[in-house]
Amino acid sequence: MAIEAGQQLLHYRLIEKIGAGGMGVVWKAEDTRLHRHVALKFVPEAGTRNSAAVGRHLREARAASALNHPNICAIYDIGEWEDRRFIVMELLEGRGLDERIGHGPLDLDTAIELTIQVADALAAAHAKGIVHRDIKPANIFVTDRGSPKVLDFGLAKRTTDAEGKLGPDDATRTAFDTTTPGSVMGTVSYMSPQQALGKPLDARTDVFSLGVVLYEMITGQRAFQGTTSAAVFDAILNRAPTAPVELNAQVPAELERIVNKALDKDPDLRYQSSAGFRADLKRLMRDSYGAKTASATSAHAPRRWPVLVGTLIAVAIVVSVLVWATGLLGSNRKLLPGESERVTFSAGPEYAGSLSPNSEFLAFSRPVHGSMDLYVKPRVGGQAIRLTEVPGDEVLPRWSRDGTRLAYVAARGGYADVYTISPLGGAASKLVETGIPHIHSFWDMHEALGTRPWSVDDRSLLYSRWLDNGTVAVFRVDLQSREKQQITFPEDGAHDLGASWSFEGDQIVFSRVQGGAGEIWLTSAEGTDARPLVADEFNNTAASFLPNGQHVVFTSNRDSGMDNVWAVHIPSGELSQLTTGGGKDWYSSVSGQGMVAYTRWSHQTDLHTVNVATGEDKRLTEWTEDNFVARYAPHGDRIAYQSTRTGNAEIWIIDPESPAERNLTDHEADDLLPAWSPSGKEIAFLSDREGVMNLWIVNADGSGRPERLSEQKIDIPSTVWAVSLSIRWTPDGQSIGYIKTDHQGTSLWTIDRSGSADAKNVRSGVERFDWYLDRNRIVYTTLTESGQELRAANLQTGEERLLYAGPHSEMILSPDGTALAFVTAESHFDQNLFRLRLEPPETKDGLPTAVGELERLTDGEGLWHVHNGSWSHDGSHIVYTHDADDGDIYLLTLEE
Repeated sequence: MAIEAGQQLLHYRLIEKIGAGGMGVVWKAEDTRLHRHVALKFVPEAGTRNSAAVGRHLREARAASALNHPNICAIYDIGEWEDRRFIVMELLEGRGLDERIGHGPLDLDTAIELTIQVADALAAAHAKGIVHRDIKPANIFVTDRGSPKVLDFGLAKRTTDAEGKLGPDDATRTAFDTTTPGSVMGTVSYMSPQQALGKPLDARTDVFSLGVVLYEMITGQRAFQGTTSAAVFDAILNRAPTAPVELNAQVPAELERIVNKALDKDPDLRYQSSAGFRADLKRLMRDSYGAKTASATSAHAPRRWPVLVGTLIAVAIVVSVLVWATGLLGSNRKLLPGESERVTFSAGPEYAGSLSPNSEFLAFSRPVHGSMDLYVKPRVGGQAIRLTEVPGDEVLPRWSRDGTRLAYVAARGGYADVYTISPLGGAASKLVETGIPHIHSFWDMHEALGTRPWSVDDRSLLYSRWLDNGTVAVFRVDLQSREKQQITFPEDGAHDLGASWSFEGDQIVFSRVQGGAGEIWLTSAEGTDARPLVADEFNNTAASFLPNGQHVVFTSNRDSGMDNVWAVHIPSGELSQLTTGGGKDWYSSVSGQGMVAYTRWSHQTDLHTVNVATGEDKRLTEWTEDNFVARYAPHGDRIAYQSTRTGNAEIWIIDPESPAERNLTDHEADDLLPAWSPSGKEIAFLSDREGVMNLWIVNADGSGRPERLSEQKIDIPSTVWAVSLSIRWTPDGQSIGYIKTDHQGTSLWTIDRSGSADAKNVRSGVERFDWYLDRNRIVYTTLTESGQELRAANLQTGEERLLYAGPHSEMILSPDGTALAFVTAESHFDQNLFRLRLEPPETKDGLPTAVGELERLTDGEGLWHVHNGSWSHDGSHIVYTHDADDGDIYLLTLEE
């Protein structure tokens, strides 16, 4: 049966065909269960009755699914529909390497780096006893982020021994067996001599093929050419390719040597593994970088050798002595990422993994049952054991130094507290309260413990705790006496999070977060001599010492705004990037053996509408990245929202009745929190286009230039978590209300639209708000000693009324004042949209009364959760963000 766009195949909805060839047809599709985009690769219709084609298809799925590497296209599942078999694969954005080479030689550094990463992927495959056997540019996809992905394991063979050798019955047939004489063969050009002769193969055949690909990348020409397959085979078996330097004068002699070794026709003289191939390329990159740096330095240095030689020798001696005396001898400043191994494979997110002291077991969190629970599994194989089964999120499991206990953070009764539990399960014990409201301050909860919070003797624990002035400081608690000691003393408004001990116990590293940016700080064991280690405009968090004591690993968004794992050399401040890619690499933790565990996290956030009366749900967007804070226009169905699809947050407008969308702000700054004026002619928003977050106004039709309304700085937790803030025009359109944070907490402020009057602090203690029918009354969220409360208040008379008590977030009010909608749950990962009905007051300055129970409007069942948006002008619909998280834990080894 033919397949076409829009069809539903099991739980996959086809969107568009994105590729076709003799080996398969590839479609972009939506996984309607997990709400993410995937690629479906089908056996060609003509091959559905061909057992060899079907076998090749299944072999590709099984071979690739056995491999877990960031440079190998991930296989999620295999399926069958109407006798059509398909593979569910990672959806990649970018283009094939064959397309890139088609435009001429690549930059040498790019070509070498791509080859290093592909060689690393092949090393992972060979370690599993899998030889690819079809490495060529068409089977190497380069993502938009510049990372290669190895595709098409359909010709791969699982070998019978650890060296990757095939038996004689598994020898690959030659192209003469399968092709027509006189045709120009693409794949043939990349075969090794052993493959061309049909001899038994091992990992060295992939080394040869990758060498051919590298040759083509640096020269722009194929190494072995011919107008027929016979001519190509003759070149592979008997002729040396043209020297690369003759085709590209920029090719250095060492690179030419490496290429020639990879292309040696005798497999015994070739690189014996892709790991050896990769190592020589890495060494070339390192040496070339050093040579370039030295050359650049000497080119600008004055020629005073007779005077300087003696001085330089003396300085070198002194430096050597100092290096030896301070224990730095033999410690490299630069770190290189080694092997990366994926160790969890389930749908949905696995968070904050940490390895046991012997690196044999992994503890992590996972929301299988709606909220996050703790699990422990063997690092290699084995089933995960669930440790906690109570409502609310349990996150950040951290091993004690002796491996007998886990500390973790749990959400209970609106606040996050620290507990301990045995890694074998059993009863948990509450250790200390953090004072962090887990829904209001989600990210603070997820960094309340660092990666190594236990002291060397396991007698005390580091944790973060809210103070009365709204700051967050690092404390140490004695596990026996429960005595608490404050370790850090942040300035007003700063949050000190994720504190970890060094392996020796003499230092503490933590992140200081303020205004959406984070710095990495060091302090002594007693909290003295605190100093910044990494302080810049980027968000740097989740810091952890390496065992060598010379490096700190942390997460940063300094690489084009993407969150990756980095390391900093403490004495010099030199940075090393340890992970790359378009995902979000979070929660890095370091084991005693120096392995780095991190979560590669992603989510799909799209706008949906729900009919409040019928529950009918409709999806509006299909954009990747973050799509939040949707606001209906006061008239009609237009919706304004913030999206990061272009790399930074911008304000977009969509018409739900058509696919038309318009980028309203289109600026490299972050533009957040759109709010329509009552007339629908203007939109207020926050923007940092002049360095700090201020309140701005733009015409809703896109005419004119945006206007800054106030110079007042408005701090936000982050571009994503600004979703928790509120901007609302007064119903008369004369003023704008907004939430501002300072050292006293959060407050409701207003400013006149004309800008003629200064901004005014209207009410303190307001976390979120909406106007109730006029500018004198509000409904608002506030934090009390007993937890979160939702209240109504008259700003003139001072009258107040409690509407709801309990954890909730992102509250919005219906246009007629008869209902509130907000999100709530015991767990962030299960929060859904609820309606609370209101009985309007009988007087014009009275307050509403809550009536009835909460009514649930959405149901993610733990597979997705909700962020709120707004009501339509007639109150019939609510637009909201449908957020589906995903993430797996990886282990990274490092090379100094």
